[in-house]
Amino acid sequence: MTKLKETSEKYKVPVARLNCHYESNKPNNPARLAERHHFKNENYQDLVEICLLSRVSLTDNFIPEIGLFNGARGTVVEMMFNHAEGPNDNQHRHLPEYVVVDFPLLALPEGYEPWDKNHPTVSAKQ
Repeated sequence: MTKLKETSEKYKVPVARLNCHYESNKPNNPARLAERHHFKNENYQDLVEICLLSRVSLTDNFIPEIGLFNGARGTVVEMMFNHAEGPNDNQHRHLPEYVVVDFPLLALPEGYEPWDKNHPTVSAKQ
């Protein structure tokens, strides 16, 4: 949190608090929140605080062969929100459409195009 605060103040960028939850469509669930144990992944993070240029780390092996492995570190370079509230809508539309992260160790296999041809180590998570 200290490092996040320092980065936010240094670059004059806001901190986004991404509070993720899944909604249930069961009629007998008035809170409409899905139960966390329904998800396989033990590393599921429901609250993440990030800002532009903050350093992040993967908590799971996505595709280790290309550099997206548990512990791989990158830098947040863009967050795209397609609504005016940004991460401040507490009800529903609080997550970004995507977060772009520069992973220096990303090495795409031959024949695959990078998301950003000018920055081939940048990965977008949708």
